[in-house]
Amino acid sequence: MFVLFLAGSSSAAQAKDAPTDFLGITVGSELSVPECGKDLEGEALAKRMRVKGLRPTYAALSDVTCWRHYSDFGVGEPLTDRVTSVKLVVPFDKRPAGVVDVSLSLKARTVTSITLSTNGHRSQDSFSALLREKYGMPTESTNATLSNLYGASVESVVASWTFDNIVVDFMGVAGRIDEGMIIVKTRAAADAQAESAASQNKIKL
Repeated sequence: MFVLFLAGSSSAAQAKDAPTDFLGITVGSELSVPECGKDLEGEALAKRMRVKGLRPTYAALSDVTCWRHYSDFGVGEPLTDRVTSVKLVVPFDKRPAGVVDVSLSLKARTVTSITLSTNGHRSQDSFSALLREKYGMPTESTNATLSNLYGASVESVVASWTFDNIVVDFMGVAGRIDEGMIIVKTRAAADAQAESAASQNKIKL
């Protein structure tokens, strides 16, 4: 586990709106990609082996971008208003190197945020460059040093882009050297999150 020490920071003005498309998903719009397919080979094998009672599971890979429930128990279950989060499966040839996992937060089937887990320090420079190319200079940018109990330290890029329609947060290294994070969320979701955090931080006498 690494501890974060902030260094110098900088800020820049942003345009009013920014592109809301990200990895084939439109933040702020209803989720439109299909559900991921079932593991048909495993299902066929179970039938040949005459195994009864097995529930369907998701296929390990997909040729198209698709969503899936977090549990295989949800295979084929419709995307109702009660579903607040799903995993996003993006084919390797349609996502940047260094993306480890992708998840979506939903509200009434509308994508309120997309979260990318990355491989941390190894890819932070390339992700920082990609985000600057897409969104311009960050609203806020901080160089940070993360250190652990053994004296090891790494540099982390921490940046955010704030627009009228979305907010983008980037942490090149988050907690561990091989973990990083990118979050793209609607401005409404960001404001609600900030309001919730502020209310929780209030001291009650």
